[in-house]
Amino acid sequence: MKELDVNSFNRMYLAIMEKFNCSIEEARDRLSSLKLVISCGAKIVTDCTSQVALITAINSGRRAFLGGVEILLPLKTKSLLNWPGLDLLDDIVCHLGGHIITTDPLSHPTLYVGHSSNEIDGYHLVYNDWQGGILIPGDKETFLQESNIGGIYLGAIASAAIGIGLLFQKHSEICSGEIIESQGISLWRPDLNWLEDQACGPPVKYLPKQFWIIGLGHLGQAFLWNVSFLPYPNSSEILFILQDQDMVVKANEGSGLLTSVEAIGKMKTRVCSIFLEKRGFQTRIIERFADEYTKCVTAKEPSIALCGLDELEPRIKLGNSQFSYLIDCGLGGELTTFDDIMICSNPSSKVYSIWKERNISRQNKIHSKTEDKLKDYVTEGCGILAREIAGKAISSSYVGCLAGSLVVADLLRCLNDGYRYEQISVQLRALRCISTSEKLEYKNELTPNGFVTI
Repeated sequence: MKELDVNSFNRMYLAIMEKFNCSIEEARDRLSSLKLVISCGAKIVTDCTSQVALITAINSGRRAFLGGVEILLPLKTKSLLNWPGLDLLDDIVCHLGGHIITTDPLSHPTLYVGHSSNEIDGYHLVYNDWQGGILIPGDKETFLQESNIGGIYLGAIASAAIGIGLLFQKHSEICSGEIIESQGISLWRPDLNWLEDQACGPPVKYLPKQFWIIGLGHLGQAFLWNVSFLPYPNSSEILFILQDQDMVVKANEGSGLLTSVEAIGKMKTRVCSIFLEKRGFQTRIIERFADEYTKCVTAKEPSIALCGLDELEPRIKLGNSQFSYLIDCGLGGELTTFDDIMICSNPSSKVYSIWKERNISRQNKIHSKTEDKLKDYVTEGCGILAREIAGKAISSSYVGCLAGSLVVADLLRCLNDGYRYEQISVQLRALRCISTSEKLEYKNELTPNGFVTI
């Protein structure tokens, strides 16, 4: 009898099995047949923003396109990134799991980074500091203002997440329908169409100085991936408190941007700490559950908290945490909702009741078709294991990556005269359909936490 292990089961298999009512082998074969090509244009050599978009696309793409991600890249390209120990972009690409090629195989979907849309017809990533998206083939009219490129890189990260997500969902057929129009998002004004002039946003002058990250699954890791590229003049001044109680398991490798095979068996706090400290940041770790005792108690501790937990109960307990500013992010976990993102700033009990109603809290929803299929893989009397795996949330790196951009953008808007939104709701597959609550003025919540001028 075939064996199953809840800690090694790829969560995206659940989506394929539920969508096509197929076996594990069929799900694995479908995903393993998916390969992506990323073609780099001339800008990749001189533009740091394009390099951030590229490595984000590789990092999230290779966890979705299990047949591999192949990169057309000029060899010996100098890295412009904060990536200690690797001076060439080629080496970073390979470190993240990309495979450099010299000729386009033409038989797989291709994503273009650093090309002009007038130069090559195809799916192009487009980005500036606050806006990011994907252009569809034939779109020669859509363009973004490039006057504020090169500062915070959040738009580049968001564009990579959107591009990978839409192409993967199209070619895996998880979501029906074609990509019929260019799509994107404004991180400065998510309530507006991403191409409006007011959606462009201003240059960033101030960055947060301290962070408390609660939950270091694929959401928490996505927060850190986004923050790590912010242009801090001196990263040694920046402090992260990293809180999580879990160890990395094989299943996490499919969605966590900071997770590798080498990290399996290590505490998530340690893996994230190493990533940050290599880049010069300060870290402290807490390896216990988040609860009512998770709180800022001294002026030297971060009063900003970014929360990315799986369950609703510990979120509610954080209501008395005394953080001056708490941003809570939740994702859907079923086939129809796994690319749902909901973000709340200083959330209330009313917000959490909405999350529970919409199943954003990810509390053991059962994939019924998948549970029946999994029972074929366990010995008699072990149906509990099949039910446990079928109750896991479908998770993907690209959804977490986009959510991370939205969460970090919330902090930057707060410090740079932007709007606060009590709630932002996005579904990646229908990106143009974004709902937000009424815009509110910030009340200077971040001042006690300190800030950095750039």
